[in-house]
Amino acid sequence: MDGSSIRHSLQRATGHISFVTNQNRVERLYQSGSAKLLLPRTHTDITEAVILNTAGGLTGGDEFKHYLTTRESQLVVTTQAAERIYESSSGPVEIDIHLNASDGSILHWLPQETIFFNRSKLNRNIELHMSADSECLISESMVLGRLAMGETITDCSISDNWRIYRDDQLAHAESIRIKGDVNRILDSAPGVGGAKMMATILYLGPQAEDLSSIMLSTSRQCASNCAVSCWDKKLVVRLVADHVPTGRSDMIALLCRLRQQQMPRMWQI
Repeated sequence: MDGSSIRHSLQRATGHISFVTNQNRVERLYQSGSAKLLLPRTHTDITEAVILNTAGGLTGGDEFKHYLTTRESQLVVTTQAAERIYESSSGPVEIDIHLNASDGSILHWLPQETIFFNRSKLNRNIELHMSADSECLISESMVLGRLAMGETITDCSISDNWRIYRDDQLAHAESIRIKGDVNRILDSAPGVGGAKMMATILYLGPQAEDLSSIMLSTSRQCASNCAVSCWDKKLVVRLVADHVPTGRSDMIALLCRLRQQQMPRMWQI
């Protein structure tokens, strides 16, 4: 045998994080595979957790699952850098995020942007369970293509699902699907109107109505295309931008006004 008929399976990255804080103290920290969790010093009562992917990026067949729970605590979770979804010759990247906030907790999920390369594939699910006396902020942004290298997205498959439960009742649900004629979808008005970056900021808590006027005022100062909605103790901000650095700058301005504090230090590096 000359070995030509032997098929080799490609190595895949996997990662698992389980993290629990209770009364602003770490109760559990488990990490495995390419997923690591760092706890930098903040000198405040807010616990800051930083997720790191040591694989350096994700491609088809990679699987990551994160479980983050906070009770009677303030927790901010971010990432060390932007995540990159590379070209896939097989199935999609699978990412599952499970968040839980209870007993008057404040939870902010603030990862840096996800950058999609051409022919990338991603299935992501974000599920949050929160008590009615807690406050939660979720922010996610997508960058479509490596603009600095002149690359545009012509073929990709993106499935992004959010499910938010408040006291076990569904409070918010949304899904994004980008597949097929990608150029037509991205250039259409119902899509993102040709924008290269899109972001969603979701806040659930008792301050939603008060914060909506602040967000509306801030959005009018942004160069990006922004929209603000508020109902049922829920605030939603949408942003799309043709220029990624401008979109990122506007997103930071919105989040800083919403949080009434600076972004985690990893965003400033």
